[in-house]
Amino acid sequence: KKLCRFLEPEDVMTPEGLARIFATLEASPMVRDIDDDEGHQEQMEFLMLRRENGEGADAFAARAVKFTQAYAGAPCCSPSRAVLLTGRASYRTGVYDFLSKHSGDMHMARTERTVASLLRDAGYATVHMGKWHLSRAGWGGAPEHFGFAHSNRSFSPAAELVAAFEGWLSHGRRPAHPFFALLALWEPHEPVERWSPPEFRRMYHRPASGRSLVEDAQAAQGGCGRCVWRRPLRGSPAVYYGCLSQADAAIGRALAALERRGLRDDTLVALTSDNGPEHRERNSWGSAAGLKGAKGFVYEGGIRVPLALQWPKALRASMPASGRDVDEPVQLWDLLPTLCAAASVPPPADRIVDGVNLLPLLFATALPGTAEAGSVLRRETPLFWAMHRGRGGMQYALREGDWKLLAGYGRFPARSYGPVAPAEVSPWLRAVMLGRVELYRLSLDPTERVDVAAERPDVVARLLPVLQRLVHETARDGALVTGWSERSPPCPRWNRRLNLTEHCCASRSGSRYTK
Repeated sequence: KKLCRFLEPEDVMTPEGLARIFATLEASPMVRDIDDDEGHQEQMEFLMLRRENGEGADAFAARAVKFTQAYAGAPCCSPSRAVLLTGRASYRTGVYDFLSKHSGDMHMARTERTVASLLRDAGYATVHMGKWHLSRAGWGGAPEHFGFAHSNRSFSPAAELVAAFEGWLSHGRRPAHPFFALLALWEPHEPVERWSPPEFRRMYHRPASGRSLVEDAQAAQGGCGRCVWRRPLRGSPAVYYGCLSQADAAIGRALAALERRGLRDDTLVALTSDNGPEHRERNSWGSAAGLKGAKGFVYEGGIRVPLALQWPKALRASMPASGRDVDEPVQLWDLLPTLCAAASVPPPADRIVDGVNLLPLLFATALPGTAEAGSVLRRETPLFWAMHRGRGGMQYALREGDWKLLAGYGRFPARSYGPVAPAEVSPWLRAVMLGRVELYRLSLDPTERVDVAAERPDVVARLLPVLQRLVHETARDGALVTGWSERSPPCPRWNRRLNLTEHCCASRSGSRYTK
């Protein structure tokens, strides 16, 4: 069996005329995390680009199993990638935030078992191309430590990463040998202009709508809530769209490379993303399509992502040619148990794995030892998200069925919270108490506009202790970080450099959606 997974592009935004398919992108090849910072499209618009020939992500998704309620592992890159690779909550892995000069010696714990290490030990060839962002400055391990026999960790456009992947397919592995590949595309992460060649930008200079390109782009972005601000002066949307078109062309070449070698039919390919759209930079034209929030927020706009899987030979008998939608809420931590099950490899038994096997949903039939077809997945760990420096006033979220509870530190969002210097954050998280809450019923209020916490105290009383327990449990499982003393951001918060105010995402209260 071949497992080919695409992993990550960052913010996505779709111009008019692109196929309406589903949410956020984030690009990585073979078992590919679609794109870094792409963003969820409310009508399930999966931004894929126009090309004259070949198959891109839109054509791929049209014939795939599409998860219409898929979530990232966290609202930003490093923790979300750790979740995807380990099948475990980000705090358990020691990755509490994105790695930077402010995060001390934070890194993914060297003791973590990844999907790559599990498959390598089972005889799979393994390769990683592109973004890593789980170790830095001598702290932590390189991809090779976590099961990837080869990694280029290249800061290169998707076209170059795919070319390297094609070379590996031809010369870096034994023919007929099973393999696992992770292509972690940078697009459309900053610097967006680096990934946007002129020939792709020129595709977007004359919108068919008759409006200007900027007007089209602004209309497509929709409202993410006033807490998601944009720069008053930004670059042309053509730069962002060209970046995504370049990545889409590369996706098509990666799929064609599998086809030419007779590997496509037997290869499970996943396309997904690591977080919602970026919105603060010069070329931030990504859209959450009406969902509240963006990258860095635990509201839907920061964590809803696209997830589409193809496994032609295995799924042919159970799926129509037009693909199939699955509405069950899933999370990126589900990919490790799913890929292990597809390869008949047991997940780690010596630690908590938070994800569950999605194969019953893929096949729409019962598998030995799993729930019956069409039933709700049996989860030991409910879907939840943690981000100590979460933006918009909330740091944590938990979803149970239709209900989504958000929680923040303390009583006053205008304060920042954290340990008093020189104390550090990771020990503080092991005992922190949650304060403010918001509650939404997503089936009736998918854009999180009406907070019903006051009308449904019974739901809050049931879910808040669960979320509080998960924060403490996962923080206590995670490694202590030296040199990380950042506090949670207050809101509203004024950006001196841009003369802009970032507001809280708090919603109006009401009883409209409490039934």
